[in-house]
Amino acid sequence: MFLFFIFLSGFLFHSCISQKNTAIKEADLKNEKAFCYSLTPVTDMVIGEKSDSFIIKDVYINENCINIEVLYSGGCGDVEMLLFYNEVIIEQEKFIRLIPVFSDHDPCRSEVKGLFRYDLKEFEHRARAEKIVFQMDGYDKKLVFALPLH
Repeated sequence: MFLFFIFLSGFLFHSCISQKNTAIKEADLKNEKAFCYSLTPVTDMVIGEKSDSFIIKDVYINENCINIEVLYSGGCGDVEMLLFYNEVIIEQEKFIRLIPVFSDHDPCRSEVKGLFRYDLKEFEHRARAEKIVFQMDGYDKKLVFALPLH
């Protein structure tokens, strides 16, 4: 009976820790002042780089960061997304193509919502002179980045 009590106490303690970690992750998802990653020029992209499956739910700019909300299958391991970019001109329209590459090192298969943020600092000077249009692979809306002149 004593061993059963120890086992039950350990199980309850572990359950509380798991719930706390989940709550922290959910809170981090809502905190848009979190760290922003750097964009990577497409010249640094490995040829044939493959992306694991994910769905882009929303993309928006907030506080000079591109925010990408995604759904993916996971829940208990690490995931990462690299965001490559290159400038494109098609039929007189100039824009910056964004290429997300998602790596899911997560063996779990729950549906998870994640937020990835990328810093636009390297585009700030240009955005003060002209609007910059971003088009992300896998997302049908264009993003416009323009800053007031100082």
